[in-house]
Amino acid sequence: MKAIDTSGQPDDIKKAIYSNVEQGLSQWHQEARQANAPAIMGLESRLASGQTSGADIGVVHGLYQSGVFSASEAGSTIGRIQKAQLDKIPDDTYKNYVAGAITRGQALDPMDKDLRKGMDATFTEQTQGMAPGSIGWINRGADMARRTGIVPDSMIGWARTQIVSGDDASAAAGAQALSRLNDADGRGLPYAMKDDKETVAAAKMINDAVTAGTDAKTAVANARKIMSMPDGQKLALDQKYRDDQVAKTSEGSLRSLFKADQPYTESKFLGIGTSIPDIPPAMLGQYEQLRQDYYKTTGGNVKQASELAQSDLKNTWGITEVNGRRELMPYAAESQHVGLTTDVVRKAMQKFVAEQAGVTPDLVDPTKVHLTPSVETATSQGQKWNVSVPDRFGAYGPVLDARNNPLIFTLPTATAMLKSQATAEIMDRLRSERNQQKLDDEGNAWLHEGLLQEQMAADKYKRANVTGEIFAQGRQGGAF
Repeated sequence: MKAIDTSGQPDDIKKAIYSNVEQGLSQWHQEARQANAPAIMGLESRLASGQTSGADIGVVHGLYQSGVFSASEAGSTIGRIQKAQLDKIPDDTYKNYVAGAITRGQALDPMDKDLRKGMDATFTEQTQGMAPGSIGWINRGADMARRTGIVPDSMIGWARTQIVSGDDASAAAGAQALSRLNDADGRGLPYAMKDDKETVAAAKMINDAVTAGTDAKTAVANARKIMSMPDGQKLALDQKYRDDQVAKTSEGSLRSLFKADQPYTESKFLGIGTSIPDIPPAMLGQYEQLRQDYYKTTGGNVKQASELAQSDLKNTWGITEVNGRRELMPYAAESQHVGLTTDVVRKAMQKFVAEQAGVTPDLVDPTKVHLTPSVETATSQGQKWNVSVPDRFGAYGPVLDARNNPLIFTLPTATAMLKSQATAEIMDRLRSERNQQKLDDEGNAWLHEGLLQEQMAADKYKRANVTGEIFAQGRQGGAF
């Protein structure tokens, strides 16, 4: 249908084509229904009697593939099957049903109140002993949402409370919890919070700012200040921001600020002037979002907003050369982790890829590996990364494991690096000592051989002298 829309044909010809296509589809569906009449009748009979089973979902998929059902009809029928199964379940066992769905990775209806209650009861049971807001607690809720499409209501309630009235650290944790839920499954959270869009907006503002480098206290304070502003004031500032075309100056503004910052600059050719690496699009996007937020909190002060935004970015972005060239990168290893050097990180990456030879693609060259931010880089404070290698066209892509998931590379810690360096120094010293001993042994052997040869030559010379003297004496005495 899209091809018809963009074909450039006159409308009357398009209508005729649509009509012919719809007639063809209708005929195809009718013929498929006739050919699969027994299966359809059996399915409808089981639905009517409430005697459906999980196998009937497979029947629906088969009928969809055969042309009996359209996509929407197949989805609706699967929903009826699940509803029929749920109707047979007593209220006190919804929790067990949801627990099974989590294990199977079965998508559930986020609009079903009973299923949501079952999800919340399961979440409460499976997080006993975990502190609300802890990494394990948030990860468990996000995983359950990813597997089923339903988010735990108690997790949403906790996050909402923290964002609205919690302290700075708790509010930031609440924002992160909602962000993780949304990333895990984009269906359940929007439905569960459809009547609370302000909290969703505040959570996004806090989480985006913290990810970009703003400290939690400032991020929470800014979000609460902006959300509490009268709508008229916010609209007026937004309009002034557009009228002054502030966004158009973002890249130039950011470059100027970093060029005045010594750690980010390097001398140009012949030492004439300084330069900084190219600004990555992700960094520019974060700068623009931070600047817009600070523009509101400072009452429209562009200069102050720009400086505050750049200052926040410096908490996250740094200069690295781990991928061969000097570039700006979030959580740059050399600047974020004291003691780590480019050479240490490069060697650790190459060793990691070489050790994964059983699961990495053929012809992976460890010397060409690149460090690439992953979804865990920000949450791990720059400890966990993906590693990428070029394909035959030179385009870089992540190295995958046997299940086609990106391999996760963990940066060596300063302690591990120092141990590695100490071990290397010890090995170098031992090798040096062994080499010296070898040289000493060879020198002693050479000296001994030389002395032996010298002694043999002296003995030979002495014998020759003795023989000469005897011969001379013999001639004098007339013996010869």
